[in-house]
Amino acid sequence: MRGAAVVELGGWLGVLTAVTVVAVSTVTPAELVVAVAAAVCGAVAARTVRRAAGVVVPGGTHRAGRAAAVLPWSMASGVWVLLRTLARRHRRGAFRSVRLPEGTDPAWAGVVLAASADTCVLDVAGRSDVLLHTPAVMENSAVRVLTGDEAR
Repeated sequence: MRGAAVVELGGWLGVLTAVTVVAVSTVTPAELVVAVAAAVCGAVAARTVRRAAGVVVPGGTHRAGRAAAVLPWSMASGVWVLLRTLARRHRRGAFRSVRLPEGTDPAWAGVVLAASADTCVLDVAGRSDVLLHTPAVMENSAVRVLTGDEAR
């Protein structure tokens, strides 16, 4: 097994075990063994599904770090924009097509864009065109980072 596979499986194992332990709250040794065993199965299944779906991360992580850095702000401001939009009488949204820069994987970019409450990913055409629906004409910070338009 290569190093990347070990890191991926370890990451899944850690996250799945942590979620289980937090959900159970008071954990006995037997429950911890069951949680780790279930997390191992979940980690192997997650890696298998990712590989079967053809999601390739290496080479497609262009702008991933900056997108991850603005994601919390984008999510918080998205909730605010959504609440403001719901309070108004005119609740008209806008369909927008954005082009991802060369080297940006549309799979993870779609997840980052969809994480904000004010942006809904409707379609990913090809490798770079993403159709979005937003309740407001303005863009959130994740859209600006992913499309390369950070000057705003």
